[in-house]
Amino acid sequence: MDGVGGKASIAYHRGLSFIKYLANARDRHSIHSPFLFDWYSRMLHHSFEESTEERDYLKMIQSSQYLLDRLDPGEGENRAIRVSRLFRRTKSSKRLLSFLDYIVYDKSSIRVLELGTCLESSTLRLSSNPQAELWTIEGDPSISDFLNSNFPKRKNIRLVPRSFSDVLPSVLDEM
Repeated sequence: MDGVGGKASIAYHRGLSFIKYLANARDRHSIHSPFLFDWYSRMLHHSFEESTEERDYLKMIQSSQYLLDRLDPGEGENRAIRVSRLFRRTKSSKRLLSFLDYIVYDKSSIRVLELGTCLESSTLRLSSNPQAELWTIEGDPSISDFLNSNFPKRKNIRLVPRSFSDVLPSVLDEM
């Protein structure tokens, strides 16, 4: 192949080969890029420890029989759902929590914006660094009410109980 098309094809195949290589690399020693090595070593294998406060909160919501009257976004009507069931549907994986921990501590995040608090431990994980400020916007009034009553109180969490479109510009200005 000659010309630009040939160069694009070569670049495409090199990129595809690299992606295949990364997909087959099984450990951090198989990755040659310093950035990817660091990312793989520190983030993917980063472990975190839940605080007692986090463990207690998670135990409470996992067994909570409290009913939330939620607006179902797909159907546009209110439906009752137990807190424990909603948590099972939306809970964050340990890998995601580990990633959030990595971002907050290893990358020294100072300001964090979370859209959609729900019931998650991700909010607790993002606020675990006391130097970080976390703004979390929850658009569902029933979840906001539940959180105001049950969520662990931390000085660095600002729960904004309104729809994103109503408050996002003002929250961004404040940050």
